[in-house]
Amino acid sequence: MRRFAILLCLASALAGCHPRVPQAKALGQLDGEASVFVYLEPPSPESQRLTFTLAGVDAAGSAGDTPLQLATPTIGFEPRQGQRLLAFGKIPAGSYDGVSVRVRRATVKREEGTADLVVPEAPTRVTAPFSAEPGKAVVVWLTVRSVPPPPKAFELVPDFTASVPPHPIPELLGLSAATGWDSLLELDMTRSRVVRILATGRGPQGVALDRLGGRIYVALSEQNEIEVFDLVSGEPVVPIRLNAGDAPREVALSPDGQLLVAINAGSNTASFIDARGGVELGRVPVGVEPWSLLVDRSGVRAYVFNRRTNTITVLDLATRSIAATISTEAEPLRAALNRAGDRLYVAQAGTPYVTILKLPDLSLDRRVFVGFGTTDVLVDPRTDLLYVSKRDENRIDVYEPLQLLTFATITVPDPVSYMVIDDPRNAIVALMPERRGVAIVDLAGRRVTATLDVGDAPYALTLFQQRP
Repeated sequence: MRRFAILLCLASALAGCHPRVPQAKALGQLDGEASVFVYLEPPSPESQRLTFTLAGVDAAGSAGDTPLQLATPTIGFEPRQGQRLLAFGKIPAGSYDGVSVRVRRATVKREEGTADLVVPEAPTRVTAPFSAEPGKAVVVWLTVRSVPPPPKAFELVPDFTASVPPHPIPELLGLSAATGWDSLLELDMTRSRVVRILATGRGPQGVALDRLGGRIYVALSEQNEIEVFDLVSGEPVVPIRLNAGDAPREVALSPDGQLLVAINAGSNTASFIDARGGVELGRVPVGVEPWSLLVDRSGVRAYVFNRRTNTITVLDLATRSIAATISTEAEPLRAALNRAGDRLYVAQAGTPYVTILKLPDLSLDRRVFVGFGTTDVLVDPRTDLLYVSKRDENRIDVYEPLQLLTFATITVPDPVSYMVIDDPRNAIVALMPERRGVAIVDLAGRRVTATLDVGDAPYALTLFQQRP
């Protein structure tokens, strides 16, 4: 049990000393194999004195064990940590009894100092039967049952349990594409847990969620298509083919779910697609290196932010045409609308300013000094507070809506590239690509309440109950 606590602490260490997870490119390209992801559950407070180093984690099968890649070799306690990735990898399809955990070293903090514990020589097998189907992924949650105060003896007695989470409830879902894994992660936002992982095609990036039609759309940047999944079953349906060399980067839906817009970084175009029929209705040229896409709440316009040409292409969704093209300052990346929908806040990486444009005429309202390296801006439609993240800073700056002066700073574990608001929890979900995780930020207290690992090269986030 204590040994599992150490494991739990190890997962916590992902936040502290955060070694690079071995990249497993093309985990989604299984070719008859399956994949498994072992997540360590959050630690109990009693585990804070324990640290240990793992020798390995295996998928335990009746025909033999299959070694997995360790996400981190050393576990140590960290306050407010959430679920952590422990191990992952491809495995042969078939039936498995659970997982096997091997501990190399364990230590415990005591009043007189740190002491080594004697660890078992044999692996600890943890029962959690699962079936690994060809071409699919399995998530296993590993938990420590309890962690009593360390006894006077110096022997580590492992006490683990494991389980396979049930299928997620769509209304609770958050989605994050792990480009480095060729996978789509489904998150239970109420519990901050990874509940299911879907193998995708090559290079998944932007994700759109059709809440009415029950579908998920994923832009496959290396496969020139948009993959489509059933929201409930997670099964793939017929993909949407694009042109060779399109390399779609982001996708967004009109509010009624009928029209899907894709920006294609390879061809510098935007595609208009009949979402339900899966047919491209037309396309228009945009600027060089289209970086992101924003559809307004009315479904009348979409805005494409072209990083290389320093322009915004405005799309008329009804006529599927270009309504306007305007120049910006250097490297426009992302943008957000205010509560009234009459101001567009533009994040620009190459200037120390956020530019605010009046809508619908796109004239300049004002510029707000925020410093260089802006990665994302977020406007809370309830309060009109402005949140700004930057690429080299472990913080999110908060600006009041009238004078647009900084009045608060939220400390986060790592720099943030993307932010959305979980409406029921009144929390920002902030993507931290260097950590390969997200931070849950309570908006009332302006503090991180949990973190969660979401895979290699995470790209973006979308939530079923996202604040519009």
